[in-house]
Amino acid sequence: MLNRQSQDLHAKSRRARVAEHRRGSRLIGAGVIAGSVGGLAMIPFGVMLRRGGYPVNVYGQLLLEVLLGRAPVWALVVEHFLISWTLAVPLAALPTPLFHRSWPISLLVGFGYGALIWALVNSLVLPAIFGHSTPW
Repeated sequence: MLNRQSQDLHAKSRRARVAEHRRGSRLIGAGVIAGSVGGLAMIPFGVMLRRGGYPVNVYGQLLLEVLLGRAPVWALVVEHFLISWTLAVPLAALPTPLFHRSWPISLLVGFGYGALIWALVNSLVLPAIFGHSTPW
């Protein structure tokens, strides 16, 4: 009887680990999708801002120069998407009812999250890391 209970507990534990792994895999997959969409959506805005004379991707270039000694275009692209994917995982972890209502709601949630993260990272976190003053 004890052996049977032990086997049942082991099977339940294994099922729980498999379920947790699947949830984590789905979360990472959703983060990659959301980050790819967000990363691609940011490119036209960056191009427009750069053409308008505004500094774009200053901290991305600084980070690569610190890490690689220079900032080649391929490294900027890789960095852009790695950061987009990483920052999209918390968005993917939001409760699913926010995303299953309609496309406009999903886009609004994604746009709002992206704008908030962009503002926090670029106006507070990165200036503090690089010793620059913040715009606030």
